[in-house]
Amino acid sequence: TTFVDKSGLVTGKTYNYRIVAFDSRLKSAFSSVVSAVPQLPAPANFNAITGKESASIVLSWSPVTNATGYAIQRRLAINNTRNFSAIATISNDQTTTFVDESGLVNGNTYNYRIAAFDTAVISAFSSIIQGTAHIRPPEKLLARQIRSSHAVLLSWAPVKEGTGYNIKRSAEDGTGSPKTITTILDSNVDEYLDQSLGDNCKYCYTITSKDNKDESIYESRVAISIAFVNVAVSLKEFSGRDNDKSVGLTYISNNTINIRKGDLTKENVDAIVVCSSSDVLRKAVLKAAGPTVETEYANGRTENPSSAIIVPSPGQLLCQKIFFLPWKPNTDVCILQQSLKNFVFNAIQYAINYHFRSIAFPAVGMTMKMIDD
Repeated sequence: TTFVDKSGLVTGKTYNYRIVAFDSRLKSAFSSVVSAVPQLPAPANFNAITGKESASIVLSWSPVTNATGYAIQRRLAINNTRNFSAIATISNDQTTTFVDESGLVNGNTYNYRIAAFDTAVISAFSSIIQGTAHIRPPEKLLARQIRSSHAVLLSWAPVKEGTGYNIKRSAEDGTGSPKTITTILDSNVDEYLDQSLGDNCKYCYTITSKDNKDESIYESRVAISIAFVNVAVSLKEFSGRDNDKSVGLTYISNNTINIRKGDLTKENVDAIVVCSSSDVLRKAVLKAAGPTVETEYANGRTENPSSAIIVPSPGQLLCQKIFFLPWKPNTDVCILQQSLKNFVFNAIQYAINYHFRSIAFPAVGMTMKMIDD
């Protein structure tokens, strides 16, 4: 009771049909005439995945026999009543992929549909599929151990269109869930120093990029095996006064450490480091830098009252940036020493992130032990 006609039909043309019944002795009259127009089928296996580049979605489908091309339409998924708009007409029947990069926004989800066509007709549209655009991940992630230290330096190719990065660390053997060890709020940063790591351990690092709305779903990954060795610690002593003019300076440049007295606010270096725990020193530096820096510091303190504050502009000072870093005085010598070490190491880490070569430190009002590594 059914028959499929495939004998030389041309899509878009109208064909008339009639049917007659017969037996061994006679035939019936013909039926009334019916008409039909052969159509192209919609492309099958239509699929969408997030592209490797920022704000891109990759579409794929199976080819349609006798088609000469394909028409693709898109709309935002948040409004399913909105009309579709054409985004591509592909005049090649062998093409089965298309990368949509036309005005997509990272974090947004889009609906797509596709139809096949030839010189005469266009098929019905396929079922609707969804795809989401995301920011691309950082590439060329590398990890190397800092010689004679419990630290690993990570580096990567920056994602300029983003606003920063999330870095996670886990055991290399896969035990334990990856934990976020830092969030970097500057897309120009391309290095991070991970400190205070264990002896003879294996770590796995992953990094994702982010912008104001989205985080990359793909990530860069690197594993590193670390064997730390004990190193000799060279002790240097210096003293200084916690005031606004005659402070002891530790100046790090070209792998050297110079200790001298001077005016911290007049140092021509990449970064000036300020003990934010010292009211006198902090106020003196802010006063010398000017009202713009005072406002930027106040805003940063409001948003992050207990963390480091990086002032983006030096104001009237000669440096490029000012690092306001806290340290915690303590009567326990061991705790105090560790706090001071963290203060110095954190300053160096920020300097590495900004590719700085020179830093000026203040004295902290006591004899201090510095590691010369």
